Amino acid sequence: MKQKILTYFILVTACIGLHSCLFQQDDYFDKSSAERAAADVIKCSELLKSSPNGWLLEYYIGSGYAMGGIALLCKFDDKKVTMASTLSTPNVPSGVFIESLYQVVSEQSTMLTFDSYNELIHAFAAPAGSGNDANANMGGDYELNIKEIEFGADLSEHVNFEIKPNLPVLGKKYGNTMTMTRMPVTTKWKEYIRGVNEIEENAYLYQFDIMAGGEKIGYLKRDNYTLSFSGKTETSSTTIPFVFTPNGLHFREPVIINGKKMQYFAWDNAFMTFTCTDESAQGVKLVSLYPEGYLYYHDLLGSYKFKCKALTQPESGKEQTFESKEFDITISQNVENKSFNLSGLNVPISITYDRSSGKMIIPVQALGSINGYYGALSFGNGMSYIPYFMSTETGYYFSVVSKTESTSPLTISFKDEGTFSQLTGAEPTALVFQGYTSPAYSQSTLGGWVGWYDDYTIEKQ
Repeated sequence: MKQKILTYFILVTACIGLHSCLFQQDDYFDKSSAERAAADVIKCSELLKSSPNGWLLEYYIGSGYAMGGIALLCKFDDKKVTMASTLSTPNVPSGVFIESLYQVVSEQSTMLTFDSYNELIHAFAAPAGSGNDANANMGGDYELNIKEIEFGADLSEHVNFEIKPNLPVLGKKYGNTMTMTRMPVTTKWKEYIRGVNEIEENAYLYQFDIMAGGEKIGYLKRDNYTLSFSGKTETSSTTIPFVFTPNGLHFREPVIINGKKMQYFAWDNAFMTFTCTDESAQGVKLVSLYPEGYLYYHDLLGSYKFKCKALTQPESGKEQTFESKEFDITISQNVENKSFNLSGLNVPISITYDRSSGKMIIPVQALGSINGYYGALSFGNGMSYIPYFMSTETGYYFSVVSKTESTSPLTISFKDEGTFSQLTGAEPTALVFQGYTSPAYSQSTLGGWVGWYDDYTIEKQ
């Protein structure tokens, strides 16, 4: 980010509370506080509307930038903002345009607020009811204090925003500084988003060696859109938020590693490497690493033995027991490098492939028809389970992740990704197939379980 600030001042005194002043004039302070605030609102509104191709907002999420940054493209008219994102939300795919209302208002400072629902930004601020905090969320906000106006060579290059520090509904204080930059007139939104998505798709590994002059100077591990540093060398930051660009990525702010200041990186797809483009650290590379025991997508296709302890159906006068069973199953391709189909149990189920780790993920899911019922899959422990309808009602769509137990033959078990054990205090050891009388999954439409497989592993044939 350029450090060429031609106009920047926010006046705070102990005696009087003045609104942020973004545009200095010689006679500006002859006006009242209310007049200055109103003038700021008008000028910021006009500035936002003045970009014919909109703005690039680098939107950072989480307390202390914990989830890193994504790109939001925004174009403003008098009342509405048109927005598109490089990240898909639950109901809006990446690159889809969404319209909503916005305002520039004056409270303690001049503020840009997205004040009607827009999933592309509000999804990160919506309460998720996690743990003991019913208002817990992903640490995003839709009210942005205008922190400073930074003018470039064309006198209107970009605007910096800071998240509103207090949002009473959520009770959080994030204070994430963000940058909003004019989109060049010649840049097409869909091409920009496609470029970002291609970089992220190709840079699918989450571990990197930091190399300088053929020497390893550190190690980075990605989590969401942050990088965690480890190594013997000195660094100015151990957790590094970043945002993808159509050419590579850049850190939110410069980071010094082993005396080298670095921020901007270009992607080399042939070598799966990010190369620093900053003059102070040219030649520094982030080299992608495969995790130990990595399994490629095509390694996992094929025929397996599904070995388990199957729970017997209840019979009058008989105690339910677990019986050792084996089933022939097949894992086949659905979408290459993204998903599989597993067939051979009660009804086919979907499995996700995590390309960054080389692991399979089985999520709770709605299924096809089972014995005339609407099928669903969730997980249990012993003779207890969480029905699928509870996921639809609470939003807890938990999953299990593959773990390689042996390579000869390839033998895989499945472990909790964390949510099930957090909710129940137990591990999800069982796949539980259920039947519902209606696609409106609820307690009243639950007919019962139709297949219960505990302590299961799959062994490739």
